[in-house]
Amino acid sequence: MSAGGEQLERVSPIAAWRARLLQPFARGEIGHTLARGAFWSVVINVGGYGTSFVVQVVLARSLGHVQYGNYAYALAWMNTALLFGKLELDTCALRFVGMYDGAKKWFLLRGFLGRIDRVLRLTSFGVAAIGAIVVWILSKHLSAGVAASLWAVCALLPASAMLEFKARCLQAFKKVPESQAPSLLLRPVLFGTGVAITTYGFHVPLSAPEAIGINLCAAVAALLLIDRYLRAAIPVEARTVVSSYETRQWLNTAVSFLIIAGAQLVLGTQTDVVVVGSLLGASEAGLYQVASQLASLITFGITAIIYVALAMISDLHARRRREELQQLVTLVSRASLVISVLGVTLLAVLGPKILGWFGPTFPAAYPVLLVLSSASFVAATVGILAGFLLTLTEHQRKAATVVVGSAVLNLMLSLAATRKFGAIGTASATAATTFLRSAVLAVYCSRLLGIRIVPWARLGDRH
Repeated sequence: MSAGGEQLERVSPIAAWRARLLQPFARGEIGHTLARGAFWSVVINVGGYGTSFVVQVVLARSLGHVQYGNYAYALAWMNTALLFGKLELDTCALRFVGMYDGAKKWFLLRGFLGRIDRVLRLTSFGVAAIGAIVVWILSKHLSAGVAASLWAVCALLPASAMLEFKARCLQAFKKVPESQAPSLLLRPVLFGTGVAITTYGFHVPLSAPEAIGINLCAAVAALLLIDRYLRAAIPVEARTVVSSYETRQWLNTAVSFLIIAGAQLVLGTQTDVVVVGSLLGASEAGLYQVASQLASLITFGITAIIYVALAMISDLHARRRREELQQLVTLVSRASLVISVLGVTLLAVLGPKILGWFGPTFPAAYPVLLVLSSASFVAATVGILAGFLLTLTEHQRKAATVVVGSAVLNLMLSLAATRKFGAIGTASATAATTFLRSAVLAVYCSRLLGIRIVPWARLGDRH
């Protein structure tokens, strides 16, 4: 064997392992492209979820049941306000940055990045300021711990908005590791380290506002790194041309995305936490938050794969390659089914034990965990992919109608069910609307696109 061959053999075990791992999904051009791009996305997401899980365990034990409830409740409100702080301009970046970069419209690319960055700074700081004023007005009706926590997340909001925007820009430039690593790996590592040092190193009792402050420091560090990555990713041609703007088109598109995102927020578990915290108290919100985070284990794998598949969906639809689009959907469906079954089984068997890691009171959330796991299973295998298919293939109005309708239904059911049945009622309302929404979106995909979202569809099936 030649020296070059010996060197290749010495450095190839990781590449060979990766090829064996992804081989079932790598048949043909579509499968190979998906597998190659998804590998690092899955690796980073697995590492990020594992890190975040450990951080949440450390945080829950450091704060205690009541303070962790305050933390979860305040963070749920911040995630709700974040929608208006970023106005879905991060989602617009995924569309327009990728489009301008591919078409080499450097003047529009520079204009978008510069102007939207400034708009986002204005909106995020504006929403944070308004939030702080609202908390001050309502502070007499809030406990001291809750009010202080809400003020703290007002400071966290702008950094979170900018972090998400820059990550989407990097995703549009097809820089998968760079777009995910700062927020999914660096931020939780720094946050968890700060919490652990404060609690176990200096033996200082940690409160919810202080934990949010540590989270803010971690977010700023991640933002500085991702900003450096983004500056390096911008093509040289786009750095010197005169900027051009299509501001009206950008904002009109953002409004459409904002409507869908607002409805999805109502359908998400963050709104559930707000409902539970408002009606049942911050302590119950903390229990619900942990159950929802564990249930999200079922969807994180498919989210990592879809992260890579988004650009492929738009491209195949634009070129009218329906057979290849069906092939892509089938491959993603098969991967999501495998991951989801493993996740549901793990949580059903080990749920009480895993909840116990957070503290002695958290196993009480096991029934909520089971209900939310069923909702996550349906979303992972059908709902998420169906929604993206419609949104990225010029059927966003149909998707918006379904999502908005199910959001209104979910909010009404959640408020009624929470009052009558407690947190299990909240989870049941979310599960019911998730089933309904996923089924309707799948039917639309079949009728409008001729695409079946099932893992057993033949590759290249003409339906």
